[in-house]
This record gives sequence, structure tokens and C-alpha cells, in this order.
Amino acid sequence: MKEISKDKTINDLPKYSFENGILTLEGKIFPEDAKIFWMPIIAELKIYIENKKRLTANFKLDYLNTASMLWISTTFQMLQQLSIIADVTINWYFRKNDEDMEIFGEDYKSSTRIKKFNMINYE
Repeated sequence: MKEISKDKTINDLPKYSFENGILTLEGKIFPEDAKIFWMPIIAELKIYIENKKRLTANFKLDYLNTASMLWISTTFQMLQQLSIIADVTINWYFRKNDEDMEIFGEDYKSSTRIKKFNMINYE
């Protein structure tokens, strides 16, 4: 997993990885400059689209700031584009008592046409 932060002393750094057809995003995502965090992810997604590669995207987030919500919307648009030509699965994880992340997941699910969009509750 790649940690994205200038200050490595902060706990719950946002992390992402692209490995073997699996994109994983986890942690609290509230970077000062959301573009710096999201651009490598967007660039990797473009490669998947160009190569028509199947992808599973795991979102296990504890917090999102407004700027990152917009970038996640862009990410979902790209995943939807990929789903037309390749198999795409989204797994949206949310904690049992985290209504905000559950609602965000439901909103993203309803705004996309990706058939394999799983809402996964965990403790």
C-alpha cells in the first residue's frame, strides 16, 4: 500500500494500492491538495480502461472531505466506463455504526450503472 502524506507521524493515513487487478483505497482521505492524492489513481485507471482489464475496487474509508468526494465521483465515472468493456466489481465497506459512509456508498451505488456494487458492513 502506498501512503500519501507529507507528515508520516499522522495516524490513519490514506492508503491505496493497485495490485493484480485490485484497487484498494482505505483510511481517512482529506489531503490538503486532493489532486495530488487522486492523480496517480486516475492515471492507473486510464491504463485499465485502455487495456480493457477487469478490476475490483475496494473502498474502505473512514472519512472523506468534499474535494475527495468529487474525485471519487470521477473515479466511479471511470469505473463505469471500464465496466462497459471489462468486468468491474466495487466493494464499499462501512463500519456498522457509520451512517455517513453507508449513505455515501448508497449514493454512489445509485448514481452508477455498475452491476456488481457491493455494500459491506463490518465492525
